[in-house]
Amino acid sequence: MPIIPGVTVAADPVVIFEIMSESTAQVDRTTKLTEYCSLFSMRHYVTLEQDQALATVVSRTETGRKQKVLGANGVLLVPEIGVEVSVAELYDGLNLVPLDL
Repeated sequence: MPIIPGVTVAADPVVIFEIMSESTAQVDRTTKLTEYCSLFSMRHYVTLEQDQALATVVSRTETGRKQKVLGANGVLLVPEIGVEVSVAELYDGLNLVPLDL
């Protein structure tokens, strides 16, 4: 499905990206995670931290879900949408302390 400029909600999302903020992180990691995982189409929920190069990927599996934490040297792989990018590249240009996992 093509991306429509100005639209902020997608029907049947396959991947959901979220930038963590201190004020909403708890809700994002609990309530939103539960809601997003209930969507049949959702395959990956990717959260990116604001203050460090850190990505958390929750992926749907045949038996439930799995979580993977990626530091600056990690590579985010989301084949469903053709994405393969290093976590460091996502944070390129930002003055953050790298977290190497």
